[in-house]
Amino acid sequence: MSVRDASAGSRPIIVGGGTPGYTVAMETAGLYREAVVAHNRAPRHFGSLPGATHAGCGANPACGDDLAVRLRVEDGRIAGLAFEGEACAVAIAAASMLGDALIGAELRRVAVLRAAFARLLQGGVDDPLLGELQALAGLGAHPARQRCAWLSFEAVEAALAVDPGAAR
Repeated sequence: MSVRDASAGSRPIIVGGGTPGYTVAMETAGLYREAVVAHNRAPRHFGSLPGATHAGCGANPACGDDLAVRLRVEDGRIAGLAFEGEACAVAIAAASMLGDALIGAELRRVAVLRAAFARLLQGGVDDPLLGELQALAGLGAHPARQRCAWLSFEAVEAALAVDPGAAR
């Protein structure tokens, strides 16, 4: 899929993932800020996670997004996070940014970040706690795309909702 970069005239930016043939008609200003494009092109935490203790999935049929998140939880902290799947640029970038924000954090930080992200999307002020997730503030003007950004939060929460000891 490609998006026209408003700052580069008609030069297309290639953004991967999502449903084949899906096109995005939104300008890079706002929705596809530099940080979003960078995280989509070279996502951090993409791949497998050896020693994962938790796993969760999320899907967004409207966009064709499908993400699996694996966590390694140690002593009440997220020691590792990795994600895999096919998804649009927003979902991939959000998962990458969320990984940066959560690795090393206490488990309760997931709920704190979720609340801060919800405020940001509702037009609230930037919260330094969000880190690069603040680059997704432009989604406030695109409600249909917000689900893409929430997908990684939902997958992390699904992973944490399962008791890993129950499968033993």
